[in-house]
Amino acid sequence: MKNTTIYLALVIVSVLSSCKKETKRTDLSIGNLTISPSHLHAGEMATINYTGKDSLTESIFYYMVNNKTYPVDINFSEEKAAIVHIPDSAQALAFQFKKHEGFDNNNEQGYLVTLLNAQDNEIPGSKAALANFCLSYWGANQGIKKDKDSLILDIKQAIEKHPELKDTWHITYLSYNYRNNPENGKALINEQINTILQKPDATEADFKQAVSLSGTIRNKALSDSITEITISKFPNSELANMKLSNAFFTERDPDKQLKIFEESGHNFNNRYKDYALSTIARNMVGKRDYEGFTKYASQISNKQSLAMTYNNFAWDLVQKDENLEFAENISKQSIDIIQNLKNDSSTKPEYQTKNQYKKSLQGNYVMFADTYAWILFKLEKVKEAITYQEEITQNLEIGKNDPHNLKQRLIEFLVADKQFEKAQKKAELFIRNAASNDKMLPYYKEAYVNNNGSEDGYKTHLESLKNEAKNIVLAKYKKEMLDEEAPNFKLKNLEGKEIALSDLKDKVVVLDFWATWCGPCKASFPGMQTAINKYKDNPNVVFLFVDTRERGTPEEILKNAQDFITKNKYTFNVVLDTKAKATDTDFEVVSNYKVNGIPTKIIIGSDGRIKFKSVGYNGSPDKLVNELDIMIRLAQS
Repeated sequence: MKNTTIYLALVIVSVLSSCKKETKRTDLSIGNLTISPSHLHAGEMATINYTGKDSLTESIFYYMVNNKTYPVDINFSEEKAAIVHIPDSAQALAFQFKKHEGFDNNNEQGYLVTLLNAQDNEIPGSKAALANFCLSYWGANQGIKKDKDSLILDIKQAIEKHPELKDTWHITYLSYNYRNNPENGKALINEQINTILQKPDATEADFKQAVSLSGTIRNKALSDSITEITISKFPNSELANMKLSNAFFTERDPDKQLKIFEESGHNFNNRYKDYALSTIARNMVGKRDYEGFTKYASQISNKQSLAMTYNNFAWDLVQKDENLEFAENISKQSIDIIQNLKNDSSTKPEYQTKNQYKKSLQGNYVMFADTYAWILFKLEKVKEAITYQEEITQNLEIGKNDPHNLKQRLIEFLVADKQFEKAQKKAELFIRNAASNDKMLPYYKEAYVNNNGSEDGYKTHLESLKNEAKNIVLAKYKKEMLDEEAPNFKLKNLEGKEIALSDLKDKVVVLDFWATWCGPCKASFPGMQTAINKYKDNPNVVFLFVDTRERGTPEEILKNAQDFITKNKYTFNVVLDTKAKATDTDFEVVSNYKVNGIPTKIIIGSDGRIKFKSVGYNGSPDKLVNELDIMIRLAQS
């Protein structure tokens, strides 16, 4: 009997063990993302797999702590797998996957995950943190379009369920609620402001909150009044210091600005103080007061701002061949600062990942080293100039056409140093990969003639290189072609005529999303006018300039657009985007086309589907026209 009992016990243990082994750990699946384990806790490790077919240019996860968001790099393996460590303080996670010009945003729903505490309960405030993420810049940047009413309700319910979260989330809730429902939101904000003002023990932070809320509802008189009350109660408060700094920045006379700073600058916070010092340093540049420039620039505490200030003055001097010895000194300081920052991870801002920070520093280093190399060249330190210029042109950047003349200057320096063979070899590499510009060609020709004894064969060889470049660029654009639905729209142009996309069947349509306040948009317009002139006799190519995200009444928006187009004598067919709701800041067409930043150009093919999306402006009108030529040609096929 005893032996039988032991035997049965062993069988039961064996069966239970077998069952346990067969139990699979479940994964959480969200769109193209799988996460294991399916229930995530702060402080744990998680395995993630991205199953989307597109190659990713950047992968990040954000973790939220109350109403703050922190980005962290995801370093995927070739199989698009990675292990991420969730910080102990995290309350929720959001994943971001960037691909070429856009994002995989899970059909505008995002990759969002709430976290659990040790008791396997959702961490209080987790949904509020995700709602804040979606409603803020972070979510808008990747095109998340979740229902605003539901998101705002998540924040409200978090406060109701966990009253201890009110101090963290109440003001955020009031702000979002006002933007979504101005009439109701304004009443709630005024109620909160009155509550603050009636508190007998209101703190400086309370008054600052009241000022912020009055700004949210655009009540300047109330904001100014509360600011004065705050300053009288707290003369050394941040608001008092802000008022002093505002006096500096609203003053346009450089001498009066300097006087304000000398009297009150010690009260500015670090950020405003650095802005003020940069402004004073720029004023000294205009006066060519080198001693004054050095005195004020050297006080800038933010090292990147200091390096940028040094570089900007050095660039101004080298362009004008002025005081190159002084330019050399401050330019060298700028690149030394950046090199030191590269070795100090503690200087990384909270809003950037390590990779983003590293990339931004390298971008600044390239720009500053280019300045320094040009100064060295003009000081006849040619070999040293070549060393720096070679370093910053190692990245070939196929198809970029050398917009900042980095590669052109390298060839110029090599030719000046009589390194003709190397100059020709480098130039041909750049030209055939569409990484050159026309400014490079005279130096390439000089190298070619010195190497070959004459111009014989030069034009033929150059044409061959340019044809190679065209084929490379064409292949690049073919690879990047899209095939997405183009949402229909009906918008009125500046003459009041209704334009419908459905009426442009079988045509290539170029949509240029812009706004009158957008500097890069306006900078691109001379190039766009050239493109329009080029295609004006082609009935199968249509350009529409979608004026979007403007402020003001419909009448004001129309007048501002008309005045801008008339003043600049553009022949654009401008159509006016319409608001999704009368009280909303979202506009219909720009949202439907998932445009995040402007300028953005959408190329719709003759089959009525989106073929290309081009974001931003590279600064070159010729390059813009060439890009449009290629995209239009491919969109017609």
